[in-house]
Amino acid sequence: MSVDSLATDQVNDMGCPDSDGPVFVIGCPRSGTSALSWAVAQHPNFWTSAESDFMHHLFGKRKLESAYREAYDRPDRGWLSKNEVDYPEFCAHLGAGIDRLFRSR
Repeated sequence: MSVDSLATDQVNDMGCPDSDGPVFVIGCPRSGTSALSWAVAQHPNFWTSAESDFMHHLFGKRKLESAYREAYDRPDRGWLSKNEVDYPEFCAHLGAGIDRLFRSR
C-alpha cells in the first residue's frame, strides 16, 4: 500500500477498509490483548508475534508530535519546514515505515 493510498482505501460492504495489510490488536496492559491475538492467530491467514511495546516508547505521550514540532519550528528552518512536510504527511510516512518493518517479518 502506498502512502498516497492510505486515506483512499476501498471500503467493503461492512464499512471496513479492504486491506491485505497487518491487523494490530491494541489495548491497555492486562486487558486481554495477548489472548485476543492468540485467538485471532488460530485462523490460517493471521499470525501473532511478541509484544510491540516499542511503539509506545516512540509515540506515546505525544512524543511524536513534540518531536515534529521541535524539528519543524527550528529557527534556522530545518528540513521539515524547508520541504513543507506537514504533520499528517510526516505521520503517514512513519506509519508506512513501521508497516514495512512488520511485513518484513
